[in-house]
Amino acid sequence: MGTSRTNHSLFAALALALATACGGDRPPDVLLVSLDTLRADSLSCYGYERGTSPFLDTIAAEGARFAHAWASASNTAPSHMSLLTGLDPLAHGVRPVLVTDEPVRSLTPDSPTLAEVLSDAGYRTVGLVDNGYVITSMGFDRGFDVFRNKRTTLGKKVTQLRTELIEADPDRPLFLFFHTYETHAPYLPPRNHQRRFTDASYRGEFRQRYVDLVDLPLAQSWEARSTFLVPPEGMNDDDLAFLRGLYDAGIAYTDELMARAWKLWKQRRDPENTLFVVLSDHGEGFGEHRGKLGHRHSLYGELLHVPLLVRGPGVPAQVVVEDVSLTDLVPTLLEYLDLPPVHGVQGRSFLELLRGEGGSSSIAVSQLSRPSGSLHDSATRSPWRLIRWQKETGTQIKLYDRSTDVRESVNLAEERDDVVAELIEHLDERSATGLAYSERHRPGNAGEVSDETRRDLESLGYTGYGEED
Repeated sequence: MGTSRTNHSLFAALALALATACGGDRPPDVLLVSLDTLRADSLSCYGYERGTSPFLDTIAAEGARFAHAWASASNTAPSHMSLLTGLDPLAHGVRPVLVTDEPVRSLTPDSPTLAEVLSDAGYRTVGLVDNGYVITSMGFDRGFDVFRNKRTTLGKKVTQLRTELIEADPDRPLFLFFHTYETHAPYLPPRNHQRRFTDASYRGEFRQRYVDLVDLPLAQSWEARSTFLVPPEGMNDDDLAFLRGLYDAGIAYTDELMARAWKLWKQRRDPENTLFVVLSDHGEGFGEHRGKLGHRHSLYGELLHVPLLVRGPGVPAQVVVEDVSLTDLVPTLLEYLDLPPVHGVQGRSFLELLRGEGGSSSIAVSQLSRPSGSLHDSATRSPWRLIRWQKETGTQIKLYDRSTDVRESVNLAEERDDVVAELIEHLDERSATGLAYSERHRPGNAGEVSDETRRDLESLGYTGYGEED
């Protein structure tokens, strides 16, 4: 890894040994759960009128619910890499490549991941992920003692969790990263769950797509799954309502299985010595802007506003209203665990907010590199959200006040040029810092996407990008 990693490893190990020797207690376990493609406003604890999330509501009530947490990108690969490194997408350079001619980019060896830091500090590190864009060739496996990344059902993944908990040393701290695509398209909740939130009288295209796929094994339905979210001709409100119902049913099913996973955890680990973090890498669109479905195509709020729930020792029950970014998670966790910070990360710790001690908001930055080479980026300082599109044909800027316009439909950029100037200056500084970091620590070239990964990505609908907004 180089001198910087070696020094960090030594300091981290010494810090952990000192904490254990002085206090006599094992450092807290860390359970980090990423529920891919889960938008915050679809959870009951975020005010959703449907009862989609009784278990997650309980976790929210027992710890900190962040009202304004923002993803670093609207796509799985760059957002998760930012989550696990504390770097912006422009800095780490990992991005989706299925529809481009470029090779897979892997994280530079100069940038430690959260798993590497915790492994160096004495933690057993386990990753249970759903493949797709969370793949070894991009560097997501780095630092994990165990990294299982085969796409499977959430039920089987919970069984994997049970096995790993049985095999883990109870006297050694455990970091477990649990990722699932269960709430990602195609939305295929079990039939008994599907009926909870969908109209039984609906007979449109999305019902037929659901029926055609719900009982098929994954390997038999690659092509059909990839087109699940293609808007049918004449798509109307009934189609969107049924689709949203399927999505919500999938969330309820996921919530039920996460309750089972937490029960297994409590049987093997001490829940009162566990930092339990639940979040999502990005949200999902249901026609809010230009009728688009899914994600990847823009940086609107429905794609970036994500849940962030944290329960654990020293975390009071509270609602945190300040803005935070998922890029801030690594420095926050390391400070929480009394481990040295990683040099060069762009995120900043929000530990004071987590502990209920006050503190200030971050300006949350999100970035999306397009196949065309153009850059979308956004800056969020509630209630303001600025979105910028930089293209060869020019730059487009939109500014929204989410306190009165949560759907982001009224552009106030011309009326509030003072806010625009401030947020653009911040975006320019972050872009410059990220690009400079990427120049010094270039991403690796991991070659082409494997056939298996390509099929997996196609089954998730990663077969193309919408037009730039």
